[in-house]
Amino acid sequence: MDTQEFERIRKKIEILKEKRAKANGVIENILETWKKQYNINSIEEAQEQLEALQDEYDVNNKKIDGWYEELKGLCNWGLV
Repeated sequence: MDTQEFERIRKKIEILKEKRAKANGVIENILETWKKQYNINSIEEAQEQLEALQDEYDVNNKKIDGWYEELKGLCNWGLV
């Protein structure tokens, strides 16, 4: 390995370290936002919250579908 190749590799390593630091900063900002807005402290907690919200969404959609069918049954579609 010559000096030029060593310097090229060293510069790439420095660039990657900077990118990693920026990415870690972004992750920390996201986690802070989650904590403030949703009281979520980790990615695992976010996943659990997402699953709970999806379950709630599914239940509500089933209710809406049931109400829609009930409403259709109450209407006299022959007169519309």
